[in-house]
Amino acid sequence: MRQVVVPDSGHWVPEENPQFLVDCTRLFLGLPGAPAPTPALAGCAA
Repeated sequence: MRQVVVPDSGHWVPEENPQFLVDCTRLFLGLPGAPAPTPALAGCAA
């Protein structure tokens, strides 16, 4: 199990910080165009 703290968000991540959700999903799935892992996205990287 992984836990990631989403900055600038509460209970509605897709509405409150959609770009973080997209970036985290791309990193987790290893999709092309994924951003470089930053400290905020460290828990998303596969």
